[in-house]
Order: sequence, then structure tokens, then C-alpha cells
Amino acid sequence: MCVLEHGPYFQRLDVNDRSGPWKLGQVCSLWRQIANNTPSLWTRLSLTNSEVVKDPVSKFKVALERSSCLALNLELSLGDAYPLEVQGEIYQLAIAHSWQWEHLTITPSHLILPFLSDIGRHQLVKLTRLLHTNYAGALSELPWNHIVEFFDFRLWGDSESVHRVLDIIQQSPNVQILHVPIICSSPATTVRLPTPLVRSSLRDLTACEGPILRSLVVPQLEKISLAPGEDATDYCPDDALPALLDLIQRSRCSLTSLELTDVIFTDLLLDILHCTPGIKTLIIFTQGWESSYDRIFKALIHRLVLHPAPQ
Repeated sequence: MCVLEHGPYFQRLDVNDRSGPWKLGQVCSLWRQIANNTPSLWTRLSLTNSEVVKDPVSKFKVALERSSCLALNLELSLGDAYPLEVQGEIYQLAIAHSWQWEHLTITPSHLILPFLSDIGRHQLVKLTRLLHTNYAGALSELPWNHIVEFFDFRLWGDSESVHRVLDIIQQSPNVQILHVPIICSSPATTVRLPTPLVRSSLRDLTACEGPILRSLVVPQLEKISLAPGEDATDYCPDDALPALLDLIQRSRCSLTSLELTDVIFTDLLLDILHCTPGIKTLIIFTQGWESSYDRIFKALIHRLVLHPAPQ
């Protein structure tokens, strides 16, 4: 059996001695030598609170060293699994190798944020993909002009959160995938850019706050998901569907994929479909049904029968 056929599994190091290249090294001394001296096996590093690792700092340091100078896919989500001092050492090690970051997934607690202030001292020339939760402005020094994929997994925020998202979009001229499904705990209708920002690079957008949608012009957008975060129980705000229609009409984009999750449906749904004749994929999900939806979705089905998606 060729163990390396399961490459993606072995290339994801959970920084413990029971998985990834550590496991390869337990087969025999020859395999251990090969694993320890093959940098590409150590480029996807994950250290999370799902499993507490013995001596995580030493193991993380060894893994980083064995990655040599290759680009890193790094995930740090420590939670309360480790003492603050240990978390600080882990983040400092990660930042020392930040010049290798290509994909970064980070969930820092508020106590860890001071450790992230050193990021701005490093040249993050390889970083193109950022996923985060618990964002508090600590990553403001990132090279946003390099970022092509940005994911914010917070479920709820406030007006300041929307302002920060808009700031990030302004600083990210090359972003292609933008995932910002936050819902404001208080109305954010007054938050928007004075002039909509043109982002011709953007191809894939997930959002649900009207102010974000109304602040953009995205002529090359191909896929949009109007949805709250995965674990959110709230519906998209009332103005989400009108803001989506405004975005499509303003951008004149040729959408091919549309996903609407927990949206308050009105007749605007039909107007949106009228403006997007190139839709090939339409996904609609709702956790509740209103009597007014009967007429709307009857008209939707009738329209889809008369005007099937292009092949």
C-alpha cells in the first residue's frame, strides 16, 4: 500500500505525534529520515483546541523548521486549551515565520491580540488567503494588496464591524473571494461608503448586510451568496434583498450562481432573476415559511419552467 496516496491527509499536520508526517516517521528509520527532510510534508500546519498537544511549542517549532522556506498554510485556533503564556510563544513562533504565510486561518482571543502587533514588522509577501474570527483590528498591518481571498467568520458585529469590512475592501484591490456574512446587532443602515467602491477583481461574494452590498460595484461578479453565517439563527436583515437588487443593477454583472439563505422574500426575488438571465445555479433555503411566500414561489416556479437555465 502506498501511504502517500493519502497525501492531503499527511500534509495536514495537527502538531501531534499521531498524524501527518509524524506518523510516517513511526514506520521505520528510513521513512522517518525521508519525512523529516521533505519540507513539502510540513507546509500545512494546524494547531487548534480540538486536541491538546503535549509540549506544543517544541513540536510547532520543529514543524516550522522542517517546512524550510516553503509557503505555509497555517491554522491557529487555540481557544482556552493552553495557558496564555504558551499561546503567546506559539503566536510569536508563527509570526517569526510570517514571511512564509500563504494561507492563514486565525482565531485569536482578546488576550492574544497584543502578540499580533509584531506582524507589521515582517514582509508578508506570500500571504494571499486570510480566514479569521474574533477580529478586533489586530491584523491591520497585513499586506491587503496581496490578499485574494478573505473570510470573516464572525456571526455578529456592530456598525464598527461593517466600517472595518469596508476598510478592508478598500485596501484589497485584488480580492477575488470575499466572505463577510456578519449580522449587525444594531441597525447599520447609516454605514456606507459615500461613493460605491469598484472591485473588478471580485468574483465570489458572501454577505447579508445591506450597507456592504450598497457600497460596492462588482462588474465581474459571478457568484453571490446572500446568507448569515453558518451557525447563525437570525435571518438576513430586511434590506438585504433590496440591496442585492441594487448591487446587481449597479454592477451590471453576469451572475451564474445565486444562493439565498434565510432571506425575507418579497417580489424583488423575481426582479433579481429578471436581471440575472445567466444564472445556472439557484439555491434557496429558509428556516421558516410565510403565507406570502406561496404566491412568490409559485411565480418563481412558473418563471423557471418558462425560462430554464442556459446549458
